[in-house]
Amino acid sequence: MRAHGDPAAAAHRLRAVPGAHAQRLDHYQIFAPETYELCAFYSELGFRNSEYLEHGDKLLGAFMYRKGTCLDLAIVENSGPALHHFAYTVSESHDIFSACDWAGILGYGDGVERGPGRHGPGGMLFAYLRDPDGHRVEVFNSHYQTIDTEIEPVRWDAASLSTNARWGLPALEKWYFEASPFVGAPRTPPAEPPNPMSLERFLREQPLP
Repeated sequence: MRAHGDPAAAAHRLRAVPGAHAQRLDHYQIFAPETYELCAFYSELGFRNSEYLEHGDKLLGAFMYRKGTCLDLAIVENSGPALHHFAYTVSESHDIFSACDWAGILGYGDGVERGPGRHGPGGMLFAYLRDPDGHRVEVFNSHYQTIDTEIEPVRWDAASLSTNARWGLPALEKWYFEASPFVGAPRTPPAEPPNPMSLERFLREQPLP
């Protein structure tokens, strides 16, 4: 009899329904040195904002859509242009855990970079993984619908920790800065370097006992 935590037993249980059951390629997040300019460009193409991230009056992130969900393209101010991640939607929350389980079974457990967790903007459950080439892949569920175009976009304050996740600890620093480069497009840093609440910074700022 195999132990409940045995990897071979876990693989046997999952083999009947392998993978995370990704339904479709859903959205991309990119880094740009000037979020406002790129947001204005895509607005001219017909994209609308569902939510956005500001520090004071400065736009740091824009969550833009064309289809009837809240997100097709996320633009975040950072050294760019670069691809932060692409995302697949799944139908059930347990499919996100299946993706992490399969990563561990196939020897990519260290590639589970962040989560499972729940986003602040959008409110979706998520997990981020690195593929064998180092690209960041998100699996998530439960977009909300953006049928009424007269609804005002939701503003998020960049100083709020809840912009990272609605519960749990912040992401590692590499999640905020590492991204896949575009061939032939050198990255340009933003005018003001970002200073997110990473896990490393969070731990440094904890008071000593």
